[in-house]
Amino acid sequence: MEYIAPFQDKDVKKEILDIPIEERMKKEGNIKTKYPLRKAYEGILPEISITRPQTMAFTGSGIYDTIKDIGNDISDEEFDIACRQFFKFRNKFEYALFKIYQEYYNFRQEPNGQGCAHCGTSMNGNTINCKTCATLQIDGKELDFNGEEEENMVKGSESILIHNGNIVLGMQKPDRWYDVGNNQKAAIIKTIGGKIEKEDNNSSRNAVVREILEEIKDVEKSDIKISAKPIFSKDVDMSSLNPYEKDSNINLSADFYVAEIVKEGNLEPNDLPALVEIPISEFLKMNLGRSDFLKCINSYVCKNSELYDDIELPENYAIMAPPEVKNIFKDLVKPEGR
Repeated sequence: MEYIAPFQDKDVKKEILDIPIEERMKKEGNIKTKYPLRKAYEGILPEISITRPQTMAFTGSGIYDTIKDIGNDISDEEFDIACRQFFKFRNKFEYALFKIYQEYYNFRQEPNGQGCAHCGTSMNGNTINCKTCATLQIDGKELDFNGEEEENMVKGSESILIHNGNIVLGMQKPDRWYDVGNNQKAAIIKTIGGKIEKEDNNSSRNAVVREILEEIKDVEKSDIKISAKPIFSKDVDMSSLNPYEKDSNINLSADFYVAEIVKEGNLEPNDLPALVEIPISEFLKMNLGRSDFLKCINSYVCKNSELYDDIELPENYAIMAPPEVKNIFKDLVKPEGR
């Protein structure tokens, strides 16, 4: 058996390296990665092969289902300390791998932003691929491929959720709160929804219903009325919606539905730290995407005392929702606020 690796051929490698990096990383239409290679096969391979989004190696193998739980045993306190001591890890999974790295290598950050764009470690003359955290970069900036399954692209669905004439929002969990200095924390309060999971059968509507059932206590599927189709879909970058993620390169692609919980009585959070149920007239007065003090909306907050009784809610918050959410209600709410 003969093993042939075309991209390891010295002539092929020389040809590739002679192409300017800007051309290799170029984007055009639906081509987001490997631009020269894809362009070379236009007219030879089917269009779907040319424009198919690049996915991570473990996407097809299913190995991610096995390794994604690495880091679950790391406490929030240890994670927060590590983020302050070393660099801001993307998640506990990344920190768990870094702990293994630390056993064999000496991590050292370069001063004044001269190192890796993500972790700050020395690149040792390598300007593209960091050997510590594997971040790809050009000119000190992380590369953003906008691939369908890439880590920096989150595909999901959100619900503009109504209950008793109020809009219902959810607070993100403590492991995603932000340290804003002076021993203070901040949290994002957002529309109810999340990433489309395997069990949703690639349906954003199914994902919304599942998220509502998971995040709100004692609600049945029959209690939820939801629009048949999204009222709008939107691609946004995290940095434009989240004031605590100004340097983020994460992109969100979400379908937004209008949903209503017809069940009477007060709503309580299930696996969330808190729910915020705000009268629509008050919601319209609030600044989206800007930080504020939680005490400003304390009267609308229902805390999950069962799971988070020993955890104080953060002092600061920001509501993360695109302006289209407000625009929907502007047309529905009468001047007197009804």
